[in-house]
Amino acid sequence: MRTSAIVARRSIESSSLTVTLDPGNGGRIVSMLSLASNREWLAAAPESNDPATYGDSFTDRAIHGWDEMLPTIDACQVDGRTLPDHGEVWAVEWTSLPARHRAGVRLSTTLRSMPLTLTREVWADGPHIILDYELANTGPIAVPAQWAAHPQFAVKANAHLQLGFLKRDVTASSDKAVVYSWADAVKAANNLAHGSHLKVWLDQPDAAQSATISEGPEILRMRWTGNAVRNLAVLWDNQQFSSERVLAVEPAFDRGDSLASTSALQDSTRISPHASIAWRITLEAPALIG
Repeated sequence: MRTSAIVARRSIESSSLTVTLDPGNGGRIVSMLSLASNREWLAAAPESNDPATYGDSFTDRAIHGWDEMLPTIDACQVDGRTLPDHGEVWAVEWTSLPARHRAGVRLSTTLRSMPLTLTREVWADGPHIILDYELANTGPIAVPAQWAAHPQFAVKANAHLQLGFLKRDVTASSDKAVVYSWADAVKAANNLAHGSHLKVWLDQPDAAQSATISEGPEILRMRWTGNAVRNLAVLWDNQQFSSERVLAVEPAFDRGDSLASTSALQDSTRISPHASIAWRITLEAPALIG
């Protein structure tokens, strides 16, 4: 168990959402509260939840909140480096930096496995909560990286997910190599047995750049921008990994869970020497329907 001092949590409030971050616990967003309904959108941590340490298995712990996956999702080896399960930044303390926006919270963490530094600022703009990301390579050679957002949205079985498709006839493939039309993937997810999950990757890059989750009168909107964020995975978990039913909308650099596999592709994401890339996620919880 980590022995460093407890780092105070920080909150940011827009006109529609209040989000709370835990810098000492992977920079995780631990709460996303809708002001219109007082509805908590993120799966909650258990009462007893010791901070993780570098190299922990992600799925052996209580899954909750919103964390970042970098530089891989699945544990693997790349260029002689052993990369932990779900990457490494979710399991380490992040450092606070001066914010660039009024009342923003800007946090940063440097990877141990490769010369990459991830910085994320969370700030409010009217009804929107904005997450601005920057990934910098401080080394002399190009470095491969897979990033994906990992929000665990707490939902009921009747929750509806609508993706803002930019292409027609979008298909999705599961980790069992089953190919679905999007409608069939949603149908399979809605019929998940208790204690099971379904994760799919959209088969076409840049097929979607936004998502809307609705449950009864409540809505959460999520939009992502940035040239590096070209792919999307969606995971539905009916209490196989989480203590409650969750839906994870995961915009990502490359299509796939293992950096060992994605970095072998010709068009995979590589951060140039002494360069950086930036991207953004925007969130909003509009007023209740009806």
